[in-house]
Amino acid sequence: MKILFVVNVDWFFISHRLCIAEAAIAKGYSVHVGTRITSNANAQLLRDRGLYVHNIPFDRSASPFGLTKAIFTLFCVYLSVKPQLVHLVTSQAVIIGGFLAKFLNINSVVFSISGLGHVFLGSSFLSKVRRIVVLNLYKMAFSSPNKLIIFQNSNDLSILSEACQLNDAELLLLNGSGVDLDKFRPSPLPKSGPPVVLMASRLIKSKGVYDFVEASRILRRRGLCAEFWLAGRPDSDNPLSIDLSLVLGWQNQGLIKYLGDRPDLHKIIPKCYLFVLPSFYPEGLPKVLCEAAACGRPIITTSLPGCSECVDHCKSGFLVPPREPILLADCISTIINNKDLAASMGTQSRIKASSSFSQSLIVEKHLESYSKLHQST
Repeated sequence: MKILFVVNVDWFFISHRLCIAEAAIAKGYSVHVGTRITSNANAQLLRDRGLYVHNIPFDRSASPFGLTKAIFTLFCVYLSVKPQLVHLVTSQAVIIGGFLAKFLNINSVVFSISGLGHVFLGSSFLSKVRRIVVLNLYKMAFSSPNKLIIFQNSNDLSILSEACQLNDAELLLLNGSGVDLDKFRPSPLPKSGPPVVLMASRLIKSKGVYDFVEASRILRRRGLCAEFWLAGRPDSDNPLSIDLSLVLGWQNQGLIKYLGDRPDLHKIIPKCYLFVLPSFYPEGLPKVLCEAAACGRPIITTSLPGCSECVDHCKSGFLVPPREPILLADCISTIINNKDLAASMGTQSRIKASSSFSQSLIVEKHLESYSKLHQST
């Protein structure tokens, strides 16, 4: 079987879907990926792993010219590859790829909903109109007769299944893209030096970066001895991206230690005492929370869909309301000042990761779905 993955950008595919593609190759499938290539190194990495790579100029600003160019390029890729199955990931790929798959009579289509995105953030009239438009675009994209739609949390499933009138047989709920439990291993909480509070994410406002910094400021005033480490990079294509000069300014004030973009989180997380992600972005299921759980760390995140699936409140960590830095600071202080609680939460985090976030299990479910969907054509 020939499979074509379509994803808006290469680094997201590498971090969240490459393991599935490699497993498909190992099973004997011919695997292609259509994505926006951001570097020659990423393209070469994908080729070295056995994938055929097609550069699709997805424009995350959604300009008319950019969208037209992406649509035409993807149309040409569909015609040249002639896939038996396409797997569409991220909103632009889902909508554009879904339309083209229907038009070109692609046999089998898998849609992955990895969060509903910034269009579902606002409460203004214009935001509500945008949401209605996007929901209708999803409905039209999901028109392929032989399809499977994979969700990462029950809230997204409920919204889209109702809005798009989807059948239960077409839906699958999986816990994100999984985490390598051998790479992200549990370790004892650090016993020496000041406790480290770690946050790792793209540096955009909706990930709660400002709340993380404000919690550091609050606890510094309270006299709590702790270090706040921030890992990640600005996202220049995102209007909510945080300027690097502001991040370096926080570091100069002693509020955080900036680690930059780190591909070695499996080495960084064990150095922290607890992990924090105060996101109010409409997440699917944040992989970084699964990775922190696998490392056996207490987690503090928000009570919103996506994030809340990663934590058992008061058992493996705490869930706090979004945009509440005082409550975030209170929870950080509670964990740091109670070593037994921190150790217990860390143990429960690893148990949850082992039972719910195993990459091998997620990959297996994908391959089963591909085979079942292909056989039904």
